[in-house]
Amino acid sequence: MEPNAQRMKRLPTRSGSLKPVKSAGKRSLTGYLFGGVGGLALGLLSTYFFHRASNENEEGPQPIQTAQLFGLALTLLTVLRQIAEMGKPPHKRGRG
Repeated sequence: MEPNAQRMKRLPTRSGSLKPVKSAGKRSLTGYLFGGVGGLALGLLSTYFFHRASNENEEGPQPIQTAQLFGLALTLLTVLRQIAEMGKPPHKRGRG
């Protein structure tokens, strides 16, 4: 048996052979939990503000335009990319 066999996973490579990869363990779980709770809180806060703004409108809720959704999606992708860049070591940031 390999050392740390419980923490090692095998992922296929291009040649079809298996390459051992270490899992992050507790640190990874903590990151996922923190990200999930943070995402949930931001989603609920966004929903609250959206419904509050639509209820203040006398004409009722307005349909969301496609251009607004497209702009929001691009902004969200930019934010997600910046979050992913924060996880890289400082000497590897900003390289494509």
